[in-house]
Amino acid sequence: MADLEETVEFVRQIHERGLENASMPEVARGVGFSHASSTPFARKIAAARHFGFLGSRRAELTGLAREYLRPTEEGADRKALRTAIYSVGEYVKLIEQYDNKRINQAMLTNWFARNFSLQNPAASICARSFVQSLKFAGLISGDEVLHSAGGSEAGVPGQKAQDELDPIALESKNGGAGEQRFVLPLDRNGSRKFTVISPAIFMRNVRS
Repeated sequence: MADLEETVEFVRQIHERGLENASMPEVARGVGFSHASSTPFARKIAAARHFGFLGSRRAELTGLAREYLRPTEEGADRKALRTAIYSVGEYVKLIEQYDNKRINQAMLTNWFARNFSLQNPAASICARSFVQSLKFAGLISGDEVLHSAGGSEAGVPGQKAQDELDPIALESKNGGAGEQRFVLPLDRNGSRKFTVISPAIFMRNVRS
C-alpha cells in the first residue's frame, strides 16, 4: 500500500540518517513517526521489504537498495527500479496480464479486492500504488499503456534499452579500431543474455 517512489525516499532517509542498524522504534522516530506500530510506518517497512530494499529484521539496506542510491555504472539505478518491481510476485502477474494494454484503474481495484479480499477503499490504494510504482520505474508510458519489454533490464517505455538494440561503439583495449556490442536477452528478467562483440567494420559488412 506504498508505491515505489515513496518507498525509495523512505529507504533513502534510513540510509542518510544512519538508521540501518537501529531498533525499529528508533527507525520510526528517525524518519518522523511517533512509534514503530504506526500504520503508515508499518506499510512503508512492508513495501521496502516487498521491493527488496530491506532484508533484515531491522532496517539494513540490501545490495539492490545500495545499487539504486549509489549506482556504480550508467543505468544501474534504472535497472534497480525494474528489479524492485519484478520482486513483487503479484505485480508480475498484473504486468503479464496488462502488457501492451491501457491501464484501467477500476479494473485494477477490482483485481486487488477480489484477490486479497479487500474493501474497495483499500483495494483502490493498492491499485494506485501499483500504477504509480510502474510509472516511476518507467513501465507505464504517457498514454497509460503498460510496456513490460525487457523486464528488470528494460529502458524507456516503448523502447529497448540502447545496449539491447543498437550497437555501442567501444574503444578496443589496444586503442585500435572500435568494436560494436549486441545484447540479446534470453529470459524475461534479463538475467541471462547472449552478447556478441565484434569489430565495427565486420558489423557494417553484415548489415550491408
